Amino acid sequence: MTPARTASVVIPTWDGLAMLERCLTALAAQTRPADEVVVVDNGSVDGTAQALAARWPEVVVVALAFNRGFAGGCNAGIVRSTGSRVVLLNNDAEPDPDWLAELLAVDEGAGPRNAAVTSKLVGRDGRLQDTGDLLTRWGLAVQRGSGELDRGQYDAAADVLSPCGGACLWRREALEEVGLFEETFFAYFEDLDLGLRARLLGWEVRFAPRAVVRHEVSGTSSRIPWFRQYHNTRNLWWLVLRCVPAPLLAGVLVRLTLVQLKGVAGGARRGQLRVTLRAHADAALALPQVLRDRRRIQAGAAPGQAEVVARLLVRGRR
Repeated sequence: MTPARTASVVIPTWDGLAMLERCLTALAAQTRPADEVVVVDNGSVDGTAQALAARWPEVVVVALAFNRGFAGGCNAGIVRSTGSRVVLLNNDAEPDPDWLAELLAVDEGAGPRNAAVTSKLVGRDGRLQDTGDLLTRWGLAVQRGSGELDRGQYDAAADVLSPCGGACLWRREALEEVGLFEETFFAYFEDLDLGLRARLLGWEVRFAPRAVVRHEVSGTSSRIPWFRQYHNTRNLWWLVLRCVPAPLLAGVLVRLTLVQLKGVAGGARRGQLRVTLRAHADAALALPQVLRDRRRIQAGAAPGQAEVVARLLVRGRR
């Protein structure tokens, strides 16, 4: 008899108590309740730990001394959790009642090498945000369906390149083989990095169209000036250098360089030149370690998986 799947929901949070309350309320209303809820408090100073102890005593709290970012926060929660399925959820997300049940149902119907299941993220304006993460041959990260009106065009289960870390399920056995999030990313594209690493090892990723989450874009990071611009710029270099298969790397790097140069010009017009140049400089300073990581990641790729990843890259700039 196959043992029942246990699901641990991991929620990283930083000074986002009001959002977290709404998230936990929606999670408590699930038709298939989580077996365990782990909240990782990334060094909050807004009373998060005290509020959780008073109002959500059943929640497991991992209190970090400082903010380790989305990547580090998720990693701390994954390590502390016990479920055979680790379900990641942003603190600014509110899942529909059947969200967890749908993620688990798609996972149960998937093959033995399914690593993850990603959700349908919908913005407060009703437009789609994400139905699976993609990477273009220009080295740009793309959220499938982002900005589109939901007319049912993504209502079919599908194989996607990578799950969105804001609302997805990972099999623990896959994480044990692939590893956890790369914490030097801190935030942004660490989920696509993990998804690509899983792909290179022969794992698959599914999209669950009825696992719906209402999400506030950058509900946490928008409070920090230039945070997203800096991490997007820096982390794109690292993502491409670590994970793009060798036959495509040169072409992707040339195209990404053109895009990044255009970004420098745009940053200058918007008063972001200093932060943009700092992002590029910090990306370059880490190059020796990034290249060591690349050799390890690419050397471990399963036979034929580089070609699989290459086929899944989006051709246009999008």
